[in-house]
Amino acid sequence: MDFEIYPVSDIPMSDVKLLGHDKIVENLVKFLESDKIITPLSIAIHGDWGSGKTGIMQSLSKKLDSSKSDVIFFEAWKYEYSSPAIALVNQIIQQYRKSENADQIKRILELAVYLLGQKLLNIDTKEIIRIFNDKTNDCTVFSYSIKALLDKHLGKKKLVVIIDDLDRCDVENTLQILALMKLFLDVENCICIAAVDLNRLQQAWKQKYGNVENDVEIGYLDKIFQIKINLHTPTNEQIRVLLQELVPGIKEDVLTLFSNLISKNPRAIKRTLNLISYRQLLLSSNHKQLSASLWTILEEILQIKPLITLCNVLSKNGNSLSHLMFTNGQNWTEIKSAIMDKHHLLNSKTIESEKLKFYFETSKKILDTLAIDEKTLNSDFEILYSTTKQD
Repeated sequence: MDFEIYPVSDIPMSDVKLLGHDKIVENLVKFLESDKIITPLSIAIHGDWGSGKTGIMQSLSKKLDSSKSDVIFFEAWKYEYSSPAIALVNQIIQQYRKSENADQIKRILELAVYLLGQKLLNIDTKEIIRIFNDKTNDCTVFSYSIKALLDKHLGKKKLVVIIDDLDRCDVENTLQILALMKLFLDVENCICIAAVDLNRLQQAWKQKYGNVENDVEIGYLDKIFQIKINLHTPTNEQIRVLLQELVPGIKEDVLTLFSNLISKNPRAIKRTLNLISYRQLLLSSNHKQLSASLWTILEEILQIKPLITLCNVLSKNGNSLSHLMFTNGQNWTEIKSAIMDKHHLLNSKTIESEKLKFYFETSKKILDTLAIDEKTLNSDFEILYSTTKQD
């Protein structure tokens, strides 16, 4: 084989241009650095897990002009088991700590702890409550303190707070950060940008608190974010470009098979490639890369248990998966019916006929082009069947 599939590192920034997200970054930079932008402002970068949100956020943080903006990149998930909201406040004030009065810094932290209901930083909660006795609006005090800090240090610059992995946090931690962002909405020259899967956040909320049909649910998010930027599913061509970068020397027919049948999620693609790179180590044939690829792609189409069931049904009838591929899946309809009788997981929704037709046709073409014999492929598949069944 002329191509090798090696383990792939999940470095988000490297995918930004390949996925066409560099245009989103470019437009965001122009927008954020415009003199006409109205602050305060909050923006949601909305997309599924692994869709490329982190790459956009990292790229954006590096491309913003430091003479126009102070940028804070906050990875919310790292503080999941402490207090992400207070950690964010702390990271903001640390930006200016060297030139700020220590008492003022402590006061802002005390305000944050009090408002967010946490007992951290070794501050006596009763003392904090005493501090706020006779205060008419604690949130106003907090916002004023943050505003005073920013007014002193920003000048004509903006503070851009980039919050990554917000949807990976527990619901309560996420809500605290959203509450904090809502406070920032009253602070001029402050812009918050959060990477989040809004659908996942809403689902998590419902699981924890039930179907609350009021403003506290979806309407709450609408009030937090003034702008929502949706990440669209990459095109087949963008997936092809990404695969060519990740698998140098990949053959055209194999590339076509991959780009049309595997997930369109960039992180899921990398996981698939890493699984193939592991499985090819289990094999010793000259075509181990292709065998591992064909097995793994079919597994992605059918799912693991139905694939194992398919192999079992074929074996019982004196047949094999490799033979099915060399005959271009000619008797697939009969086999599908037999599997459906054997396994409840295989239903009309699970088996995507058009995908399977394309899979068998393209696989047969690749096998013929590379002159791979059925015996070799069958030997590889038996090993992969054994290890997948154990998993």
